[in-house]
Amino acid sequence: MTQQTKVTWISGVFFIAPLVVFILCDLCGSKMITVGNYRVTIGVLCFFIAFLGLKLTFLIAGIAFVVQGFWVHWGWGLANLFVPFAMFVFCFVHPRAAKVPLIITVMGIVWSVALLVIWLFATKT
Repeated sequence: MTQQTKVTWISGVFFIAPLVVFILCDLCGSKMITVGNYRVTIGVLCFFIAFLGLKLTFLIAGIAFVVQGFWVHWGWGLANLFVPFAMFVFCFVHPRAAKVPLIITVMGIVWSVALLVIWLFATKT
């Protein structure tokens, strides 16, 4: 599988999954369910699931940065693993190797902002 194919599949998954969550949130937003001793709306539950998906997106991007760093050189792999902002330097020094992890990270940031805007509009009413 080529890098372009991986990017296409990953972007498709990260584009469709939040849309499905937001549609479910809109369709079932006012229905209440019981989780343990708490009653929550399905909209809040869908928001929580979308938030966990975003956390998983950033985890996958971090792992991809470490793996690509080890493919370039063992020093880059260790730097991406232990130094917090080495991934940004890695993106500028080796842009071809960091293409897929960078796209995953940017898509996660875009969906985080979209989720925040939707949450702000939902709580405004």
